[in-house]
Amino acid sequence: MVSIAIVGHLCIDWILFQDRIRFQIGGPTYYGGITSSKFNMNTFLVTKYGPDFPEEYMKFLKSFNLKIVKGAKGKNLTTKFKHKIKEDKRISQLLSKCDDVEESQLDELSPEAILIDPVAQEVSFDFVKRCREKVSLLALDPQGFLRRFYHNGYVYLNSLKEEILSLVDIIKADREELKILGKNDFIKSLNSLSKKVKTLLITLGKEGAFLVMGDKAYKIKVPKIKLVEPIGAGDITLSSFLSSLSKGEEALYSACLAVACGTLSMERNFKSKIPSIKKIKEVGEELFEKVEKINL
Repeated sequence: MVSIAIVGHLCIDWILFQDRIRFQIGGPTYYGGITSSKFNMNTFLVTKYGPDFPEEYMKFLKSFNLKIVKGAKGKNLTTKFKHKIKEDKRISQLLSKCDDVEESQLDELSPEAILIDPVAQEVSFDFVKRCREKVSLLALDPQGFLRRFYHNGYVYLNSLKEEILSLVDIIKADREELKILGKNDFIKSLNSLSKKVKTLLITLGKEGAFLVMGDKAYKIKVPKIKLVEPIGAGDITLSSFLSSLSKGEEALYSACLAVACGTLSMERNFKSKIPSIKKIKEVGEELFEKVEKINL
């Protein structure tokens, strides 16, 4: 079985969406972990959570056969966010932050791939360098490096340490993150970033997604869905992309599966977030037939 390590905080989320309020487990290690598990990956979570993390959440994680590495229990409270979501807009507020992940948590791991997906500056540059030394396939969602927090916890985006880009093979970003990483103009940003990172997967919501590999670029459409819960879709997209690549599938096909998986997850609630592999492949292969090659 191919193994993958997913790095980032487990979270407790307070979600306000469609006139409903919910408290639930969250964070990239949760959403990415249940996704890679669905792809039959041997999944390790390199994470931190606090003494307030509910035991029922821990049992839920274990039901997916997710392995939490040593040193995960921190001294600070679990990272918590309040997310107010309206259509495709989200306002996020950090309510508490757990301890940073530690390099020593990687010591006993030998995965084929690592997905770094922080939420609140919990991963250091040195940690990324250590990940680069351990694997040949390293993916990054930069959200937690780009995020900054006002005194009241509300989130805004700023730049990241440029050297991080040279260490990773894959970056997944949305439109706003791409503006920060690139040159503001969408096409110029794609061109600029593609010179620094081998593979880009840029998600644009209803407008689809772009896969860029050097001088090759493709636009992938998204299937129509009935929106139930959008939280976690980006983490699910990147985890499914990396899982498929790690199992030997080619990049464009893997990207189509990833877009299918991430989009379909928004039709489902957090307890059954990931559709069946059969459904993912069915929709992903339909998207693959409709891919457009584009010139940058």
